[in-house]
Amino acid sequence: MVLAITGTPSQSLAQISLTASGLTGYDTVAVQRTNPDGTQVIIRNCNYVATGGTDTWAGFDLEAPLGAAVTYTVIAQLHNSNGTITTAQASSAAITIPTQNGVGWLKHLSQAALNTQIVLTGLSDIKRAGRRQEYAVIGRKNPVVISDVRGGRSGSFSLMTTGSTDYQAVSTLLASGATLFLQATPADMFADLYFSAGDVTEHRPADTSTDTTRIWTVEFTEVDSPSGALTSIPGNSYTAVVSFGSYQTLLNKRTTYLDVLNTPYGSGPGGM
Repeated sequence: MVLAITGTPSQSLAQISLTASGLTGYDTVAVQRTNPDGTQVIIRNCNYVATGGTDTWAGFDLEAPLGAAVTYTVIAQLHNSNGTITTAQASSAAITIPTQNGVGWLKHLSQAALNTQIVLTGLSDIKRAGRRQEYAVIGRKNPVVISDVRGGRSGSFSLMTTGSTDYQAVSTLLASGATLFLQATPADMFADLYFSAGDVTEHRPADTSTDTTRIWTVEFTEVDSPSGALTSIPGNSYTAVVSFGSYQTLLNKRTTYLDVLNTPYGSGPGGM
């Protein structure tokens, strides 16, 4: 079989499901995403993993930008006994995750079942701190300045939750203390953000006995993308699976086993 890679975007899950085929004869495989700005990154769950002798690999990319065309390249390698490496590549057509203005995502990069769709209500002014030290020199009018690359973004964003499920999802994500991933929509003109959350303020704008709406303000500091693989969490239990009601409904909502493991139940416009 000829080496190939295809992808299917999902708006309700904010991900692209990927399938690479033609891997027979190769022992490792990686999948690389090319972003709209030309940058390239190996996706988290296919970073030169062993093929195990299978002809296909199936997975997903949870960090693909929303509403922007990306392409994928499958890189298959065979490590020969003489120490050389045989490499083959194939690329996909352009793929875009459809999006809706104002609807973003807050994601946990190692526990995908915690990911939740959010409604962004505001973004603060963004600060990019300078890294510089000034030293006064005797006899000179001007100081000596030692500088380095400018720091990443810091500021705050606001989001709204309107029900107990959304409230719990956001609470759990922010309580983890882990590096999180914020995806706004193209209309927000705010690039995807890996961040460490600082202080979190929960505002209750209405009578809490009748209205569960909450406005969250989250202080953030931009950080580098963490390393590591994507895993599931035990929170997606058999009870959650059977609550779909029927096997056909499960298939309609979660087309692959990975979707069953790693998709937060109740998230997205498709619900469960």
